[in-house]
Amino acid sequence: MEKDRKHLINIIYTVLNSGSNKFEFFCDDSYEACISDIEDMFPEKDLSFTANNSNNALLSNINNYVHPYNSFKKIYISYNDYGEAIITVKKTYTTKQIEEINAEIKKVEKEIITDKMTDREKIKAVHDYIIKNAKYIEGEDNNVAESNTAYNLLFKKESYCGGYADTMELFLEDLGIKSYKITSERHVWNLVYLDGEWYHLDATWDDSITEEKRGKTAVLFFLITDQRLKQLKVKEHDYNETVYLELKKD
Repeated sequence: MEKDRKHLINIIYTVLNSGSNKFEFFCDDSYEACISDIEDMFPEKDLSFTANNSNNALLSNINNYVHPYNSFKKIYISYNDYGEAIITVKKTYTTKQIEEINAEIKKVEKEIITDKMTDREKIKAVHDYIIKNAKYIEGEDNNVAESNTAYNLLFKKESYCGGYADTMELFLEDLGIKSYKITSERHVWNLVYLDGEWYHLDATWDDSITEEKRGKTAVLFFLITDQRLKQLKVKEHDYNETVYLELKKD
């Protein structure tokens, strides 16, 4: 069977989703456009892609569908004249950071979660904890990649939107609540599956609203429908509807 660009996309997703750091495959005769597709997806001269500093929406979207611990900070691909290609992944989180994050999540859950809570109440408790204990980084710092993580948010109490979304995702994963991240060109937040429906949850924007009001934790972007998100008309939430098909209504 003739292979196409979807084959390459599936390989990259499978490598990331498995947690692998390196994977080799061949661009054989059944996929004539393999090399040109590789060069198109990895436009940098060294055939690499940096998660926090590129316009390649496809690779960013793939990164959102995998567990945060399997997500990449940078992904490289190389090939030779024989059609052999090698994907190398530099992960967002180190093994030590993962151990520390997991321990902190368990610690926090003991403080804010009870067995009597509904899933919605648990999500709200995590949402409020993140907002009350972290601050959005204004402007640019010298290490965006490191600052844009759950590690930075949990231990340094500050982050960009990626850290908010990763932290929420890691708590929800640990609580057994289905979710993943969703991005626009300039922003990232969470999609949460609750009571048979998908909802948007954006702790970053609720944090900024809470700061402005200096009062009760905001919930304007807490578990809202896709219809409601569009009614709010925030350009940072203009996502690619051809990618996140879970939100499409028949």
